[in-house]
Amino acid sequence: MRHNRAFAAAGVLGTAILVSTLFGGAVGFGATAPATPRVGGVVNVFAESNGSKPGRVVLIGAIGDSGTTTNVNANGKVDAKGDYIKLTLKAGTISANLTALYQLLGSATPSFTSATCSASFAATSPAPLTGATGAYRGISGSVTLTFTVAVVLPRYSSGTKKGQCNLSGDPTGEQAIVTGAGTVAFSG
Repeated sequence: MRHNRAFAAAGVLGTAILVSTLFGGAVGFGATAPATPRVGGVVNVFAESNGSKPGRVVLIGAIGDSGTTTNVNANGKVDAKGDYIKLTLKAGTISANLTALYQLLGSATPSFTSATCSASFAATSPAPLTGATGAYRGISGSVTLTFTVAVVLPRYSSGTKKGQCNLSGDPTGEQAIVTGAGTVAFSG
């Protein structure tokens, strides 16, 4: 356990040193982020999806901020099966409509490897921004997102299908990654 903590601490320290080196020492431990400017332009999105649990998100470019993601319904209420996503960032919130993306994911054909019981599938679609608060109030635009899912499925442990992939079983490992870019503008 002690070794795992040491490796994790070394990873955080290494990342901080790399960022500090890349930006000429401008970033340090305990440094506060500058206020988010209200400029339009290209924004890049990097996120992970954890189903009904909040995921992490980082926005760079026209918006430099980070926070968590939560599925919500069209009214903004938390809903694990909602077709909208709410980004809760340090300087405010941004919501986007993922209805088209989720429809494409639902009809995506997985790439399946039966020897390892693993599969992946992806979909890409524009996601219009639908509302925002805080520093992002008055935002408009859309980001084109690619949602990629990778899973490892269990094998049957007994019976006539023993050793075969259990396609209806709960995954033994899964990861969902969302990346994308788009142009945003601010009014007012």
